[in-house]
Amino acid sequence: MSPCSKYDLYEKTTQLKKRGCCFKCLAVGHVSKFCEVRIKCQNCDKRHHVVMCPNVKTVRPLNLKETTGVKSVEHFNTLPNPTCSSRVFLQTLVVLLRGENEDFAVRALIDTGSQKSYITKEAATKMKYLVVKETTLMHTLFGGVENKQKHLEYKIFVSDIGKNYNCTFKVLDQEKICSEIQQISTGFLSKELEDNGIHLTDQECFSFCSSPTIHLLIGADIAGKLMTGKILNFTCRLTAMETLLG
Repeated sequence: MSPCSKYDLYEKTTQLKKRGCCFKCLAVGHVSKFCEVRIKCQNCDKRHHVVMCPNVKTVRPLNLKETTGVKSVEHFNTLPNPTCSSRVFLQTLVVLLRGENEDFAVRALIDTGSQKSYITKEAATKMKYLVVKETTLMHTLFGGVENKQKHLEYKIFVSDIGKNYNCTFKVLDQEKICSEIQQISTGFLSKELEDNGIHLTDQECFSFCSSPTIHLLIGADIAGKLMTGKILNFTCRLTAMETLLG
């Protein structure tokens, strides 16, 4: 049973109050009056997390069983909400999609909350990647909401912006991966970045991209293989993690 389904709304509020959590977004460290997180209930469209909706009595658990097969339905947890507060930077970088006749510089997002990796239909078409197979997935989002979708699977060729590292992996197509994600502004943390020899491709190579759209999502199936293990904690509490792609 999911922890959320054990309590009614009054009990949930009591538990959140004991833990110092926000009644709207459930995060620790602020109260709902000062909550800046952009959130909308999937049940009533009001500004609170779906588990705090007075019209929802229970929430189904997220860990669903997985089945296999080319045409079968599989259950995967995917990026639930790309919107974040201005105090948080998501793991974005610029990479090259490689094709037989051209390269395409795109913004990518590393999201280990997604079990699969995705590419936009636009990018897959532009690069003329060949379809490996068709798969139907049941996406499970926050609150146990299920969304059944068909995807085409591609094998893509990716390299870092300097073409020093190349790799191939399989991705699923998606019309739109997420809403616009803010670029890390030029000059941000410039002194610490320079002192440690770190180059943020989403900051320095952004101009190479034709648009700010996220065309590639690197999920948990691939992300771990790209991590070098090098991590740097900045004085402002942000963390930089090096990958083979930048």
